[in-house]
Amino acid sequence: MKSHLYTKNLVCTKLLFIGITLLFSQGSKGQCWQSVSVGNTHTIALTPEGSLWTWGLSSYGLGDGSVHSNIPKQLGTDTDWKFISTENKHSFAIKTDGSLWGWGYNWSGQLGNGTNTDLEFLTRIGTDTDWDWVSSGPSHSVGIKTDGSLWAWGSNVKGELGNGGSENSHLPIHIISQYDSTKWEKAFAGEIFTIAIKTDGTLWTWGHNSGGQLGDGTTTEKRVPFKIGSDTDWATIATGYQHVIAIKTDGTLWAWGINNFGQLGDGTNSQRITPTQIGTDTDWKAVDAGVHHTLTTKTDGTLWAWGLNGAGSVGDNTIINRNAPVQIGMETDWQSVSAGNLQSKALKTDGNIWAWGYNNSGQVGNGPSTGSVRTPVLTNCAVLSLDVIEQSVYSVYPNPVSNILTIETPVGANYKLKVINQLGQLVLRQNKNTSSSSLDVSTLSKGLYFLNINSENDGKQTVKFIKN
Repeated sequence: MKSHLYTKNLVCTKLLFIGITLLFSQGSKGQCWQSVSVGNTHTIALTPEGSLWTWGLSSYGLGDGSVHSNIPKQLGTDTDWKFISTENKHSFAIKTDGSLWGWGYNWSGQLGNGTNTDLEFLTRIGTDTDWDWVSSGPSHSVGIKTDGSLWAWGSNVKGELGNGGSENSHLPIHIISQYDSTKWEKAFAGEIFTIAIKTDGTLWTWGHNSGGQLGDGTTTEKRVPFKIGSDTDWATIATGYQHVIAIKTDGTLWAWGINNFGQLGDGTNSQRITPTQIGTDTDWKAVDAGVHHTLTTKTDGTLWAWGLNGAGSVGDNTIINRNAPVQIGMETDWQSVSAGNLQSKALKTDGNIWAWGYNNSGQVGNGPSTGSVRTPVLTNCAVLSLDVIEQSVYSVYPNPVSNILTIETPVGANYKLKVINQLGQLVLRQNKNTSSSSLDVSTLSKGLYFLNINSENDGKQTVKFIKN
């Protein structure tokens, strides 16, 4: 990286600083994010206050008519969102009133609004107010209502809708299975297949099966829900391109399907057509599957990853594929994970999102793209990502910085410096009376910070910088 990387186009105006002050003085909860969902090259996330945000690149729309943003931006002003899901090129969100909303690619009717027209803007899907769960796959979607009923829509070329047919549906259709008196708890739309768990802990699959991703011991497609084994202790699952990762209630980890990049994590690259336990650990907590890689957390708060690593999506600072779980860093405060196409994100208990992997379109969410990121870096906080940016008389370098941050100012400027973290807390203060100065930030933890410059000549301005 160049030693003098100016950040004039990342400098926020005085209006931004005032906005930050008001946000925190009015009782912000202090946490940036509550949940995150990663798509192909874009991301959506919720704040604890219930606002909906998006960033990255989506040629079919980010939900506000735009196709690209390298920092998080809010969709509308509503604060009653409760659940999100995004996959390849389309996204969904559910409000607290049970209404379903979607946007993006819709060629197969995967948005469920009765058409196959793409939606650039966040749009309500139907009029029902009893949606509780939704999962978006590349070309079909599944949802669960508050009564435990299962619904599916979109592409049905391999029976992934589970209704026994092969015709696409542009509207949600009710999926009936054997013993349907048992309610559905979770359902996930994979690449032309579907996996679901019922409230009795049983596992059901249907759709495309050439990679053994249905886990029934065959590679034959199923067009209606098919029960896998007799176990009643399945807790959570995640679907990749043609692989599945699951956790049981006893904390054990299981995987099946294709394994050409080691995405199953069993130490081999061999296909598995039935659920196979990964190791012997019993402390797995959260899991998500990208196209060809896997992310997990354990109950001790550690973060683990494996599979395809060409863009650094595993996060171990290499581009070497991993066929067994690799611990990422030494932190013990990881809460949840979300994986996409060669990109990864994880949420910490403090409400911050960390991102790594492919970053050609600003997927990390911290400004201009810098290429692939091989270790986790902090994503902009929602309340500090207001899209109000202009040129400034101040420059800082290097950025990112490890130890000494240089502030280049007009000749003769007298000013005060304050460093604010993403939670709005003052973490460093310094007064200067020179025209060019340096600030020692070596004691700060790695992450995103805001340098407030209060000048007698130019008022207040705020500059973003990243501490390595």
